[in-house]
Amino acid sequence: MAKKNLKDTENHFHSIADHAVDAIININSSGKIVYVNKSTCAAFDYKEADLLGKNVTILMPKKYRAEHKQSMGRFLKTHKPHIIGKTVELVGVKNDGTEFPIELSLSVMNDEQGTLFAGVIRDISDRKKVERDLAENQRKLEEAQRVAGMGFFDWHIRDEQIELSEQLIEICGLEPETKFVTRDFLPQIFYPADLEYIQKNLEFALRGEKELNMDHRLVWPDGTIRWVHVQAELTLDAKGKPETLLGTVIDITERRANVDKVESERDMAQKYLDITGTMIVVIGRDQKVKVINKKGRHILGYRESEIIGKNWFNLVIPKKMRAKVKTVFNKLMEGKIEPVEHFENFLETKSKEIRLIAWNNTVLYDTEGNVAATLSSGEDITDRKEIESRLLEEEKRYRTLIESSAECICQLDLKGNFLFMNPTGLKSHDITSNDELKKMNCCDLSEPAYHKVLKDTLKAAKTGEIQKFEYESETVDGLRWFESI
Repeated sequence: MAKKNLKDTENHFHSIADHAVDAIININSSGKIVYVNKSTCAAFDYKEADLLGKNVTILMPKKYRAEHKQSMGRFLKTHKPHIIGKTVELVGVKNDGTEFPIELSLSVMNDEQGTLFAGVIRDISDRKKVERDLAENQRKLEEAQRVAGMGFFDWHIRDEQIELSEQLIEICGLEPETKFVTRDFLPQIFYPADLEYIQKNLEFALRGEKELNMDHRLVWPDGTIRWVHVQAELTLDAKGKPETLLGTVIDITERRANVDKVESERDMAQKYLDITGTMIVVIGRDQKVKVINKKGRHILGYRESEIIGKNWFNLVIPKKMRAKVKTVFNKLMEGKIEPVEHFENFLETKSKEIRLIAWNNTVLYDTEGNVAATLSSGEDITDRKEIESRLLEEEKRYRTLIESSAECICQLDLKGNFLFMNPTGLKSHDITSNDELKKMNCCDLSEPAYHKVLKDTLKAAKTGEIQKFEYESETVDGLRWFESI
């Protein structure tokens, strides 16, 4: 019986993992791969059969393989974790040898088969890209992979043509030949009571004011009502004008009817949540904590028994803002306001330390379509905000020093074109503003005899060494003087 329950649990885990967006991989104490989900195969461009039984080092650059084997051997001897239980950034290698940045969360478990290591891997290439177009192309590629098996639409804004995928046609209960529709057609399939809410969110999305992310109802031609989750992003043309609204549609009717089932599977989900790098918390209508992962407990400093079942607001919201936050939450539970997807607020830890958390939020519904709970993912940004504040303060102090200096301070590019000059310099050269200055070259303010020296000095400055020399200039009242640069 125990073996059957273990097998059922394993099958249940594989069922969940195979539909996870993140790559999930299990290896044994010998470093051999014993399980991968579909996202792992997609991320590393392998077939499942090509990975199972292979050493996990095939997924990492050669220069890191020896270090990995040493770390693994050291842990098996000492059981002292190095990266286990943490989220770290590493480098992975695809089947074709391409290296790419990954984020790894690693946990360890022991069963009758021995020690197993479980890793959740996320491709963070987008985070590392700087060029906006490249990042957008990568996002589209990942989005296309993610929407496989889901309905999607491509809204061509200029001609108001909306292209529907086969899955979306089926989700909407339409005839198979309904490949294209116009905006005027949409009210026919939207639930009347949701129409105003849907149109308001569509207008925001089409104007680029916010991403489209909403739940609403559809009505089939035969009167059947279905719940869907819609998520879309606006793409712009080369001139920065709205071009298309590309989105996905998921039928969530069964999900909304099975909130109780989520509770029964909480223990399995908790194992997955505990190896994520952000705080995850579920708060019920009664304001009590239903689920919180290991990262959340670490940030707040509480044991699981000290927080599960406790009133979230009384426990962690600072007293001075507690009443206001409770009021907003109650209105959300009553359906009087729409959920805010992203926001920041302060939490008070067990040790009375105040931490700033950035949240991503959604809501869960009961079988009658009422809000039953909130599901939130939070990142502790306290230290980051403090660093940003210090940098701003230093920048302000530096600018004040330059602006108030009695010396002429200016900035030039390597061609000698002026970029900036402080008020003392502008006044001494009778220049009205930095806008006027930016049209000038340093040779414009010096005698011709010094032009070659100036250019040679700027050329030498490219080496990174400090360059200094004096040249003759003329003040606004005709007085000739020497300036040092």
